[in-house]
Amino acid sequence: MSYASPRVYLKVTKAGTAYTFYYKAAAGDAWTNAGTYSQAGAVPVHFQQMAGLVCYYDNMNFVYLRVYYSESLQSKCLGILSSDNGQRSEHLPARVPIGGWTRIYLRAAVSLRKLQFYFSPDGETWRAIGPMLDASKLSDKYSQFGEFTGSFVDICAQDLYRRELTADFDYFEYRELQ
Repeated sequence: MSYASPRVYLKVTKAGTAYTFYYKAAAGDAWTNAGTYSQAGAVPVHFQQMAGLVCYYDNMNFVYLRVYYSESLQSKCLGILSSDNGQRSEHLPARVPIGGWTRIYLRAAVSLRKLQFYFSPDGETWRAIGPMLDASKLSDKYSQFGEFTGSFVDICAQDLYRRELTADFDYFEYRELQ
């Protein structure tokens, strides 16, 4: 199954609503997805401005590969934010400064219970980012809060600072791995 579009726009409104494209992944699937995130003049200047690719069960269980501004590195960065039954953490050793980049390709690959994020400046040469993660935590059986949403793969954008920054995604593609 594949979803592709010439351009999918995500825009954060003044009210702070984040628009997200979802693809629901069946439990146990082996899949990969990718999206191109490009910034047409909109560069995050605050740590609460971000956009990227998220593997999502509910607001208590997710892993988010995001472009954001790192105050400690004084640069636009790529990093991973996660929530494990409500315990949020930022994977600081995995941060990658991408200050001069205008385009970034993001990918999540899942096989059985393993989830690995990847990134690329050109869509050709991919580099793993962060540790191998446990994809089984994005499931009904793992969640302590019983949200029963199923697992999703999303592209999303948030501007929790000024509620005016937008993010452009050139495409979103979902492929089952052989």
